[in-house]
Order: sequence, then structure tokens, then C-alpha cells
Amino acid sequence: MMIGVNKIQGNARVINYAGIIRGATQREIKLEISGNANNSLIRYLDDIFDGLMHGGGKY
Repeated sequence: MMIGVNKIQGNARVINYAGIIRGATQREIKLEISGNANNSLIRYLDDIFDGLMHGGGKY
């Protein structure tokens, strides 16, 4: 049972981070269109995306 719970928690974490990437990407695009680049947000998104693609990482 504990193995199943751990697996579900891992899946939930991936889904949550995918949602964070979706929302923050929309925000970054809106900022870019208005001429207000936010490089720290781009680095944050890159870190999360890299963690999702390759496992491990900061997030």
C-alpha cells in the first residue's frame, strides 16, 4: 500500500509542476508582448522543465 501511495504522490508532483509551467509560460508570454521581459521567471521555468524532462534536479 505504501508503494502505491508514493507512486501517486510522484504523479501528483509531476502534474502540479506541469501546471506551474503552463501558467508561468502564459504569464511570461504576456510580459514579453508588453515589452517587460522577466529573465528570472524564464530561468525558473527552465529549471522546472529540465527536472521534469531528466528527473531529479532542484524541483
